[in-house]
Amino acid sequence: MTNTYWSADTYMLEHLPPKMRTKIHDTPEGCWEWTGAITSKGYGSIGHEGRRLSSHRLSYELLVGEIPDGLHLDHLCRNRRCCNPEHLEPVPQRTNTLRGVSFAAENAVKTHCRHGHEYTEANTYVDSRGSRSCKTCRQASHRKRAA
Repeated sequence: MTNTYWSADTYMLEHLPPKMRTKIHDTPEGCWEWTGAITSKGYGSIGHEGRRLSSHRLSYELLVGEIPDGLHLDHLCRNRRCCNPEHLEPVPQRTNTLRGVSFAAENAVKTHCRHGHEYTEANTYVDSRGSRSCKTCRQASHRKRAA
């Protein structure tokens, strides 16, 4: 999608199509909060040129340009309804996930297993899906099963 609405260096609500602009509330924090339809995951949703799109993706594409292949838009403000391109950053999916508050993000920052063993290169097993576990605990579990 090409930027047909503006060519300035700053992003302004006035540069969005009227249909979209009327469904955005500019908050004191600088978020452009979507007030239209919301998906079950909390993202804004809008029909545009015969397609149903996420409001933050459409705003970014109209005001900034195409989202590079393989990248996802991360809400730096952590507000899923925000459409402000200044609050959106194209990043790999893993980066977006780890910056969030998901189960994967919580586990990624852990430095020790639940039994207190440190996750070091020598003491960490990583499986084919990228999940990690404590080698000390794995070995103890294997010994217990073998006994």
